[in-house]
Amino acid sequence: MKRVKKAPADAKKKIQEQDEVARLKRRISELQEENDILKKFQRFQAEERRKRSGSSGNTDETTV
Repeated sequence: MKRVKKAPADAKKKIQEQDEVARLKRRISELQEENDILKKFQRFQAEERRKRSGSSGNTDETTV
């Protein structure tokens, strides 16, 4: 009889754990996507800085 009474509690606990695992997997996916976006933005900014530094270096000397 103890096993019959314990089974629903174990099943409920297992379902809760599965829900938590699914939630954490979704969160990991979201964070990976955010990380990819930030990496792309960082590369974009670096490229823009390179473009500006190449052209602005010459203009600073001529304005002085």
